[in-house]
Formats: sequence, C-alpha cells, structure tokens
Amino acid sequence: LNSWAILPSTQEANCAFVELFTKEKQTPRWFVSHWWGEVIADFVACVQKHSEIRCLPDESPYWVCAYANRQHALGQELTADPRATSFFKAMQLAEGVLLVLDDKMDSSGPSTPFTRIWCAFELSMVLDLTASADDDSPMLLDIGHRPSGASRVELLSDGITPWDKKQPRWSTDVRHKSKREQSFPIDIVKVALHLQLERASASMEDDVVHILNCLASRPLESRPTLDQHENYDRTNARLRAVLAVAVWRQALERKLIDSLKLPECLAADRWRTQLRLDLTDCQEVDNQSVTILAQSLPRHLVNLYLDFTNCNNIGDAGFEALADHMPGTLQQLYLACRSVPLLSDEGIKALARRLPQSLRDAHFDLLICNQITDEGLSALCSSIPPTMQLLVLRLAGIHDLTDQTLANISHNMPSSLQTFKLDLSGCDKIGDPGLASLANGLPTCLQHLSLWLLGCLGG
Repeated sequence: LNSWAILPSTQEANCAFVELFTKEKQTPRWFVSHWWGEVIADFVACVQKHSEIRCLPDESPYWVCAYANRQHALGQELTADPRATSFFKAMQLAEGVLLVLDDKMDSSGPSTPFTRIWCAFELSMVLDLTASADDDSPMLLDIGHRPSGASRVELLSDGITPWDKKQPRWSTDVRHKSKREQSFPIDIVKVALHLQLERASASMEDDVVHILNCLASRPLESRPTLDQHENYDRTNARLRAVLAVAVWRQALERKLIDSLKLPECLAADRWRTQLRLDLTDCQEVDNQSVTILAQSLPRHLVNLYLDFTNCNNIGDAGFEALADHMPGTLQQLYLACRSVPLLSDEGIKALARRLPQSLRDAHFDLLICNQITDEGLSALCSSIPPTMQLLVLRLAGIHDLTDQTLANISHNMPSSLQTFKLDLSGCDKIGDPGLASLANGLPTCLQHLSLWLLGCLGG
C-alpha cells in the first residue's frame, strides 16, 4: 500500500496521506500500534470492530503512522529522540492504544508487533502515560486480532466498553464483556508473555539504537547498544504483566493459567502499584485459583480491585489465602463477594486478621453472603485501621445480622473517617437500637454519610 498508493499520491504535495482527504485538524482519539506487514483487510476490520465496540462516532480519528506521517519527509517526523517523534506526540493526545496483532503466516507472525522495536516502545509508553494520568483517565490498551481466513474480529478491551453497557439488561456488563471475549485466541499473546524488547528489530538499525538508548537513559547515539539493562528488565516485566492480566479470565476459563505461566508474569512486575481483576460470574474461580492469584500479587500494590461476584466455588480457604498474601502497602482495597454462598465468618475473620494497616479506602461488598453473621462482621470492624478515610460496607440481604453488628461498627469507627456508606437493605433483624448505636459512634470529622435501610424491620 505504501509503495503503490501512499508514496505516489503524496509525492507532489509532500503531504501525509490523510491530508489528501481532509484539511481539518485530526486530533487522535485512538493510537494504532501495528506491524506494517499484516494483511490490510485484517487491519481495517480490527479498526472497524474497535470503533463499534467503543461506540465511537464515524468521524473519530485513529492515528496510523502510514497515513499520518509525511512519508517523503520522515526525517522531520522521526527524530533521534523517540519521545520527540510524531508517534509519541500522538499517543499523548489519544485516550488509548489499539494494538493490532497479526496471525501466523508463511514468513511472519504470529504477534509480530511484540518483536518490532517501535511497537515495543509504543507499548512501554502506554505504561508511562498510564502512570502519569489521572485515576479517572488512564491510558487504555485494547487488543484486536482477526484470525487468518476468519470474518470475525476478536477484541480484548481494557475494561467495560460502551457497547457492553448497551446490551440487554438481562445480564451484567461484565458478562457481556466476558462473552464477547471468550473466543479470543489466547495463543496469539504467547509471544508477548516472553517479550524481550532488547531483541526487537526494526527496518532501520538507527531506530533500534535510539529506542534502546532512550529506554536505558543513555546518549541516543551511543554504540553499541547494551545487551542488558535494568530498564529493559523493568519494561519487559511490566508489559508481560499487562498482557497476563488482560487474558487472565480467558486463561482461567480454559485452564491455561499455569501453562501460560501467568502467575509468574504478574508476580515479576514488582513495579506495579495497581491491579484490577473482575471475575464476576466466572465459575472456574475456586479456592485453588484464588490461592494462585493471591500468591502472584505484586508486593508493592497500593490499589487492589477484585470482584468475585457470583463465584459459587470459592470459599473460606480461598479468602484465607488472599488474606495471607495481601500486600502490606495497600491503601485502597475493593473486594466484591456478592452472592458467594460458601463465604462464611471464617473467611471474613481471616481477612480481618491480615487487613493492611496502611489502608485508607476500603470497599467490602458482601451482599447476600448468608453464611456471614455478627461474629464475622465484628472481627472485620475491629480490624479497620484507625486512619481509614473512606469505608463502604454493602451488607444487603445478610439475614443473620443484628443490631450487634451496628454496635460493633460504631465502637470501631475510625476517628479519621470522612466518608461512610452502609447498605443494610433486607437485613430484617436490624432496627432502631442498632441505628441509635451507629449514630452515637459517628466521628465528628465525617463529611459524607449514605445509608440504605429498606427492609430493616428490627425483629
């Protein structure tokens, strides 16, 4: 395409291919990272599918280097410093990166981008831009692939997409996402799980030199490049972990966690400070799989989000393992265990014993966990760190909770608490005495209080 269409059509005007179609400013909505040698029809299909799943307007610009750069003046687009190139500038403006992976061909693939230095650099910049972004606007990474000879495009999305939210409400957003992604060929990312960017190649050797030196914080023209560097190891480990998390659910459902060595990939990312894993409705989640996950948690996590809603096969042993490996550096914890029938007081007490004292924000969603009683909640409340600032307890539908639970919450209420949300809907043994106890224990610095009390009859 470049030789037959882009170069001839842009030579006279010395312009980018996109400039032949519009004079309007094209601020990139998404940046596309890909290998120039993939089948063009597959590439286009991946972008189209991505636009559909992200529910983007037709005029939403995607930044594609072949079409956005002026191919007759690449010296102006590609400076020696990779962080000063048009690639990096475009990534800084985009809300996310679409990584297009090719299939196995006679002379290439699969997943050639993981062996190309520019693609490896672009993925490493996703990590850096995510680290510098606000929590509400992280740099997203979606992965698209069309298997050879197939009409269907497979897409792994970074989180729930607008398309997932628009599906019929008979199911959850997470279920729609899981069903949409369940046929993604995990084998296609095996290459990424062994990524070694220092061995990646490029069409121009100078690009390899400049990018490796940039990553190693060396003068850009230093030769030869280093075979090893701690920055290479850090970037490799972080990228492998990103891909491991992206396919964790699919691998779990296909019993491929161990064979792909996903736990090793995640544990090796000792620079990771955030982890989000939503396993809602995943019936392959059991005590053993939770134990494996717990043992793989990076030791310096600050923010941990785990959702085990409707996971019917996980019980106290799984939560005990999670408690035993809870990073002591945690400041934010979101743990959703809605409708987990095997979770009882023993699992809650295990969590309570090992709850990190560094926690500032905690969200416990235990809706309809009917083996939990006052005993378990008492243990959890007594372990709440005194410096907690935000606490959410969703206890709706737990029928054995009594006013004693509210007395325990009141007695252990952190004096520093600023936001407290408590859902007791359907807890029909809780009444006025418990609420009075709770009111008496509210800290004076509390700024936001939310209570859900529908169905509290005070039996």
